[in-house]
Amino acid sequence: MLTSEANPNPEKLSSTVLEKDFWLTDEHIDHAQWLLQQHFAGSNGLHSVLAFEGKTPKIQRGQKEFVQIINVGRKHWVTVTNIGCEDNVVKVYDSKYIELPEKDRKKFYLCLAALLNTSYPNMTIVWPSMQNQKGCSDCGLFAVAVAFSLLIGEDPSTQAYDQKTMRVHLAMCFQVGELAQFPVNASVLPMQHERKEVVELFCHCRMPYSGSFMIECATCAEWFHRSCENVPRKVNAKTIFCCANCK
Repeated sequence: MLTSEANPNPEKLSSTVLEKDFWLTDEHIDHAQWLLQQHFAGSNGLHSVLAFEGKTPKIQRGQKEFVQIINVGRKHWVTVTNIGCEDNVVKVYDSKYIELPEKDRKKFYLCLAALLNTSYPNMTIVWPSMQNQKGCSDCGLFAVAVAFSLLIGEDPSTQAYDQKTMRVHLAMCFQVGELAQFPVNASVLPMQHERKEVVELFCHCRMPYSGSFMIECATCAEWFHRSCENVPRKVNAKTIFCCANCK
């Protein structure tokens, strides 16, 4: 399991945050999540973003409420949470509301299922309505702002963050070593409409299909991964497989 850690050079992180159109990196997000851990002791999630870069998320799966910032590809950051949700529901706060390519989408859904760890046969992904950022490079700033709002019990859908001051605010937080609530602007800002998607989950591990080999149980019709069941090494169209629950 990879956890977010303090960066040994917060001054450098602070200076780069102030650069115009600079996209926050893994180091910036991990340091911000470490500061969130210090501010909100006992909070769940906030794993190092590196834990989600491989084929399988390197996290300890649990049933607790969590907040997590994830890179969904192409340097784009979102914040995900199940706070206040039903057991099979996860919310994705995306300030750009982008459509992911299929490969990135499958990997992202694996990350969501690993965090959610539900026993349900599907998970519902909700993209709540939220402020639509201007430009492309501030998604990391919005992700940190949303994470802070969630951890203090605020609904990010009701927040109008002051995008013009976000860089200065985060840079100051890095300098003093403590995160604070991001400034808001009372102006009415463009909002994105909520959307939902239901994703089917399979096997004992309750993960979505990712393209890896799976086999159907002849009795319960559930699909299983080779790594999760005692699947014969050689299988073909005539192979009759029964899972451990049905034997």
